[in-house]
Formats: sequence, C-alpha cells, structure tokens
Amino acid sequence: QGIPEILAIFCSIVQGLNVPVKSDYHVLLRNVLVPLHKTYHLDAFHEELVQCCTQFIVKDAHSACIVLGGMLKFWPVTSALKEQLFMDEIVLLLNACSDYIEQFGCNKAAAAATAQRVVAEEEEEDESEAYVLSAKELQFEAIIVAVIHRLCKCMFSPHHQVSERALLIWKEDSLKLCLDVFGDQCWSTVHTTLQNMTEKYWLPDIRQVAKNVLADLQRTNPEFFKTKTTVVRVSKLQRLERRQKTEAKSKRKERECRWNKVRQLAIHQVNLINK
Repeated sequence: QGIPEILAIFCSIVQGLNVPVKSDYHVLLRNVLVPLHKTYHLDAFHEELVQCCTQFIVKDAHSACIVLGGMLKFWPVTSALKEQLFMDEIVLLLNACSDYIEQFGCNKAAAAATAQRVVAEEEEEDESEAYVLSAKELQFEAIIVAVIHRLCKCMFSPHHQVSERALLIWKEDSLKLCLDVFGDQCWSTVHTTLQNMTEKYWLPDIRQVAKNVLADLQRTNPEFFKTKTTVVRVSKLQRLERRQKTEAKSKRKERECRWNKVRQLAIHQVNLINK
C-alpha cells in the first residue's frame, strides 16, 4: 500500500535533520512511526520502519526512550513472528545508541563516585564538582531496564523460536554493554531466568542453549556469578536446615500422638480389668 516507499522517503528526510531534533519530529515519531509497530502486517515494511527509527536515534539518542517505550507498550505477546521482529529491532536500536550508553556509564560512575566522596568526607560538595544524573538519563535507564526484563520474559516463552532468539540476543555486544552499565538492576533477573531455563524449560535443545549463554555471561562477569553462587549455596543450606527442623518437629508430634494412643489404650484395658 505504499508504506515502505513512504518510510524510505521519510528516512532520507530524517538523515538531513539538524541537531538537536525539534520536538515536532519527536511528536511525529511518537504518534505516527511508533504505532506502526502494532499493525498486523508489520513484516511488509519492518525494515524501512527500523531504518527510520534508527536514524532518529542516531540524530538524538534520547529518541530511544520514545521508540523502545512504544515497543514495550505494543509488545506482541500473541504473535511469535512479531516478537522475533521486535527483538531484532531492539538489537539494532541499541547498537545505534551504544555510544550514548557508554557515555551514560561514565556519567553514572561519576555520580556514584561523587556520592561515595560525600559519604566519606561527611560534608556537602560544591554543585560544580558533583554530578547528578538528569531526568532524561534516569528515564533512559528505566526504559533499558524494562527492555531487559521483557527479554527475560521472552526467554521463557512457550514458543521455542521466540525463546531461542531471546537467548541468542545476549551474545550481542550491545546487550552485553547494557548489562555492564545497568547490571546493578538487571544481572540478578537475567541470571535467575537463565538458571530456571536450564532446569525447567520444556525443550532439551533450548535448555542446552541456555547453559551455553549462561556460561558465556559467566565469563563476562565472573565476580557477580561467584557472589551469586555463594548466595545460592547459603540459601540452599538455609532451606535444607528449615526443612530438617520441620521434619523433626512433625516426627516428634507424630511420636507423641502414638504414645498418647498407647496410654489411652492402656487406661481402657485397666478399666476393663477392674470391671
């Protein structure tokens, strides 16, 4: 119906936009381009749509909040094909804003260092020296964390193709970069999901893929996995100890109940003899 051609023309227009991008174009992105993701025949023009969204992010990295937020809103939970298209698009969009994510990581580290310095010195820092994340940066962080949580849900999809694509997505450099920068909010969720998949997913081949991805991520962040393994081991020991206490308590009650029955039977026998 001409949508691919229109999107191709619009993509060339976006390439020529001046930086910073005017708010009118953000309105167009939010109200026209992003809602196209919920159409039934998305595969007919998805490539052109991705190019438009990518060009917007290249011009203005904060546009990623609009695009990714809209994709989360229109996520196709009932269409395996569209879910795979969405995941492919997420990889391309994160690749487009990878430089901004790296800069965000530096800013986040600077803000954390400032906070630690204030706590250590127990005095207020000058505003010129302190770095605080802006509202846009906090919004971007929240969107990326929400995207990672959505990908974790896709990993446990009953459709094996969706699950496999969601697993293989963690081998992409852009996703590994997101885990490095936003790992304090995401690592635990990703690790728990992968661990559950290796044990509970219905297809053995996918369980093996999950084991490979988990091993790859373990090499990426060995410190987290070492700490996580220790926590899991302690948690298992605590659960075992609670289970043993519960079993001992139930056995003690059962034994007391049997002795009470024996006493009652003995009293009954004595009463019969006396009669």
